[in-house]
Amino acid sequence: MPKGGLSFTLEIKYTVLLVFCLIAAVMDLYTCKVKNPLIAAGIVTGYLFCAHTLGMRGLLVSTAGLLIPLLSLMAFYRHGFFGAGDLKLFAMIGSFIGPEDIVFVMTASLFAGAVIGSVKLLLSEKEDSLHRIRFALPTFLGVAAVVFGVI
Repeated sequence: MPKGGLSFTLEIKYTVLLVFCLIAAVMDLYTCKVKNPLIAAGIVTGYLFCAHTLGMRGLLVSTAGLLIPLLSLMAFYRHGFFGAGDLKLFAMIGSFIGPEDIVFVMTASLFAGAVIGSVKLLLSEKEDSLHRIRFALPTFLGVAAVVFGVI
């Protein structure tokens, strides 16, 4: 994220991104799915914000941000560590923030997921209760950590 104060446009962009991620987290917790219309709306919005702030270069930045999670996390999806919705959610986030910051978001989200999974394991009485965690919540926390400059 940019150092120093953010422009009003960037503040709006990050607020909208956080709202999309919060909706995805709530949706994931209640339905165990992140719906495609939300992802599609987020990707279009991310592209529009990047185009508005960076012009034509913004479209390239947005595309690179979208592709990095898809390409780098595909193995995790294929082995069942992520659901398709999680992968698409990272792609949507990348369309907002571009290729550099999406790497930080993915790292922070994986860390948050590990912490949540560990706490769930410690508090659980059943051995198989960690079979799945809803990953949109750690993703929201990862985005918040990057947007607010925690990492």
